[in-house]
Amino acid sequence: MTSTPQSGIPQQGDLVVRRERASGEVYAVASFGGPSQVTFHTRVDALASARSVAARDKLDVWYTDDGVTFHSIARHRLAS
Repeated sequence: MTSTPQSGIPQQGDLVVRRERASGEVYAVASFGGPSQVTFHTRVDALASARSVAARDKLDVWYTDDGVTFHSIARHRLAS
């Protein structure tokens, strides 16, 4: 299940893709609030990896450029 990108706040455990500005064109994937777990040289590859893991683990995927504003990329979390 995916949704149209929208603003909001990730929940604990959700995957966040962010551009590592100090590293140039490197994109990191991390659990929300945690350190980078893996990096990619393209945003497309980072998002594809995050979507795959999130679908398997029933998590949501978010993207941020600034660490403050988050955009929903994919929704897999089951409603509680």
